[in-house]
Amino acid sequence: MKPCEPAVHTAMPPGEPALLRAPRTRGAEALAIGRARDALAGMTATRPSLLAWDEQAEGDIGAALRRAIDHEVARLRDPDPADGIDPADRARHVAELQEVYLELCELRLQRRVEAHDGAHEALERLRNVASPSALLERVTREICGSCGFERGVLSKIEGSEWILAEAHFEEHDDWAGEFVRFGSQARPELTHSLVETQMARRRAPALVTDAMNNPYTHKPFVELAEVRCYVGAPIMPRGRVIGFLHADHHFSGRPVDALDRDTLWAFAAGFAYVYERAVLLERLREQRDRIEKMTNSTATIVSDLCESDIGVERLDRDRALVRTRTAALATGGSENQLLLTPREVEVLSLMAAGATNAVIARELFIAEGTVKSHVKRILRKLNASNRAEAVSRYLRSKIQERGGSALPLAS
Repeated sequence: MKPCEPAVHTAMPPGEPALLRAPRTRGAEALAIGRARDALAGMTATRPSLLAWDEQAEGDIGAALRRAIDHEVARLRDPDPADGIDPADRARHVAELQEVYLELCELRLQRRVEAHDGAHEALERLRNVASPSALLERVTREICGSCGFERGVLSKIEGSEWILAEAHFEEHDDWAGEFVRFGSQARPELTHSLVETQMARRRAPALVTDAMNNPYTHKPFVELAEVRCYVGAPIMPRGRVIGFLHADHHFSGRPVDALDRDTLWAFAAGFAYVYERAVLLERLREQRDRIEKMTNSTATIVSDLCESDIGVERLDRDRALVRTRTAALATGGSENQLLLTPREVEVLSLMAAGATNAVIARELFIAEGTVKSHVKRILRKLNASNRAEAVSRYLRSKIQERGGSALPLAS
């Protein structure tokens, strides 16, 4: 067994983004894992009673180190003369293993802190995105840029269908686009046999270590994206699953681990709140616009009332209106014609003379916005699609008036 090399630690300058720290920490962790492999290989070659570490079966070398340390400590307490190992050598081996184990634990703790910081920084940036659609377009890039992944995929649930929506593959945009196009058309059903169905039902993340041979993965997606292993997490605003986030380290070949799963899970939980906030803000903006339109319409109506004629003249017009409407009804006048107010008739007559809204406003001493409101009501009441059609109907009514039928008014 080779002596353990000195531990390599990464400096963390105050305020440095997690995005810059993470690659150094992952590199140092990879070196520590390499030394741990060498240490375990050297020990299992000379100790038949210690099981060799099977990376494919066990995955986590930290657990294998812990088991090897426990094995050696037990032999120190209860020596076996048959193994031929000097207790002093065994004690030195234990110290070396503990040094590697503690270094690995420290680096993993540091990576966990950096992953937390990266997810927090990404969510802070996403909070500043105004619209839900823009938020969905950016989320997969943030997964890769801030959480340390190399590929990120966003999918949604519609009914019982699983639909890919966005994807980001580092420096492979064409591949990501092809994957999304395929996934948005395939729309597989979320049956009980899928990992994603279990994520939705349990409201919990998943870590898949052998995607190709796992019977619960969707093989068309796995084959097209050449997935070896991945982590996934549900997106759950208000506890309702509306989609998933998936991520992996495809290009470096590094397998995903429990920390990757927990990081994506924490990011997905935060993203659910960010997305819900964006949706609510968009709805509030829509309601604000509707209220503004209602307010403007109310102001126009009030303006009409303020500018309407009052006094004896209005009373004379009201009496004339009763006579005119009675005559119109007696001669079979249309209902639309009966609804025009005196002010609307004035506006319509000026329209027939070719006056613009600005000219009409000056002639009648009203606001141009008020004229526009009158024009809209005239078109609606006369069932006309444009000003020309309304003027045409007005002129026809004038012709009828000469023959004994006038354009009726309404109050």
